[in-house]
Amino acid sequence: MKKIRESHFAKTFGLMKDNPKNMLHIILFDILFLATMSVFYKLTEFFFLRTLPEISVTTTIIYLILTLMYYLALILIYSFFKYSILNSIKSLFKKTKGGFDNLKKFYLLNLLIFVVLFMAFLVLNGVFLIGVKEEYAAYALLIISVPLFLIAYIFMNIGHTMFSEAEKPRIKEIARKAFNLVFEVKRYWGIFLADAVLIIAYFTVFYLIGVALKATVFKSYLTPAKYYDIYTMGFVIITTLFFYFIFFFNRIYFYNIIKK
Repeated sequence: MKKIRESHFAKTFGLMKDNPKNMLHIILFDILFLATMSVFYKLTEFFFLRTLPEISVTTTIIYLILTLMYYLALILIYSFFKYSILNSIKSLFKKTKGGFDNLKKFYLLNLLIFVVLFMAFLVLNGVFLIGVKEEYAAYALLIISVPLFLIAYIFMNIGHTMFSEAEKPRIKEIARKAFNLVFEVKRYWGIFLADAVLIIAYFTVFYLIGVALKATVFKSYLTPAKYYDIYTMGFVIITTLFFYFIFFFNRIYFYNIIKK
């Protein structure tokens, strides 16, 4: 029982329970991030996609430049909100002065991470898809993407925590140390095992609920369509909140185990 109370899981839940104000700040930053991304996408769709002239060498160059600017802006937006979230998480463990003194370096770190992961994906995509039949290409791409996504997720969480904890963050040093820690699986295997168990349990429960509803409420073909819509909408909303909770918890958990 003592081991459970002293585990990183228990400590993370304790931090979340004892700091509701910080949790609210993080949730608000996430909402603002999604809202900003939505507005940014709508603006770029309106001004960029609808005003692009006919294809030529010049317009192709302009398109490439605008695409680069688009992704640079996306990373900047992400960096701003993630930097704010990291400050809120850091304040769970110690007093923070706030501010955005290291935002520029954090942006450069995220640029480096994005470029490295993008290049890794291109190289692995080229290597693994050579000689693969077209009908198996989608499966091969999935086999490549899932491990790369997990490595990227772990690497970013570790790198961001180390950046937040450093008094004078050095990008190359943080990237090197974060890459080495990615392969110390014993540090974080527990959180992924817990996530897998929760996800399996969650979908099992919803499957059983679906079977029960099909045998009762949805048994008759005369069942109003609105009940199906209500069930579908409920499933989407609850599933979104469920995965957001996992994502939310994992951020604080990773910070807790890496900050030492």
